[in-house]
Amino acid sequence: MNIETIKKIGNINYDQLKLLEISRSFNIDLKNIRDKYGIKIVKDDTSKIDDILVENDKFKNFIKDINDLLIKYKLSNNFFNAIREKILLNKFISVPASNYDINLSGKNISITVYQRPTKEEWINIKKEVERFISSPAQFMKGFNYPNGTKVRRPKKDINKTVSVLNRIKAGESNMDIEFNEYDDENAKMSNKVIKRNKGKIKSIKRRYKEAL
Repeated sequence: MNIETIKKIGNINYDQLKLLEISRSFNIDLKNIRDKYGIKIVKDDTSKIDDILVENDKFKNFIKDINDLLIKYKLSNNFFNAIREKILLNKFISVPASNYDINLSGKNISITVYQRPTKEEWINIKKEVERFISSPAQFMKGFNYPNGTKVRRPKKDINKTVSVLNRIKAGESNMDIEFNEYDDENAKMSNKVIKRNKGKIKSIKRRYKEAL
């Protein structure tokens, strides 16, 4: 994503945090959470507070209280770290600079959308996904993208194709299949038509050999 888009989204999200910072009810909620868990504001290292909460079996409830604040103040989930930092450090540090996130998860590329992406972000999502699935085979070996960047489309005459495949599997001759599936008995036959119909059978055998 280009730097201008990152700056734009970062500024939009930071504006929202600035308004929260002067909100009386928001600051009361922060104080109540600090009092509830005995949290004293620190300068930088917050890991010790996390450790104490874990030891006292309060960490899950602390996480829940932060998520409740996100819902109350209409913040998307990518604001979680910003609110946590405000509780522990009394300042915002992590301001979300994107409305989405892309991860390689298991055998899939997963896209998490926190709120509606901008026009520029939609374009970038497409570019990033295509970059992943067009990466060297060695990199994508652990993932399951058999079609690569190829876009799948409806198959033309699929019902006729399936019928031909079933008849081939049943042992019918090419001539019988050609006559029944492709020939118009009212039309005048020619070598060109016969050759074309034989070509269709061969093409189906070749393209769908895994179904035979």
